[in-house]
Amino acid sequence: MSTVELHEDSSKEMSASVPPSKWSKETFDGLVQNFKFPESWGATYPEEGQTTA
Repeated sequence: MSTVELHEDSSKEMSASVPPSKWSKETFDGLVQNFKFPESWGATYPEEGQTTA
């Protein structure tokens, strides 16, 4: 198995085991503001069914 295949397999396993975010948009926005996330990070509130990972 190549390194790329191993990484892809690990990513699939990880994304399947991360539960959806339970934070409200207001809580998320407060976190981004309070911790001064740089705009370059592109932090956005996840859509329904997505994860924050």
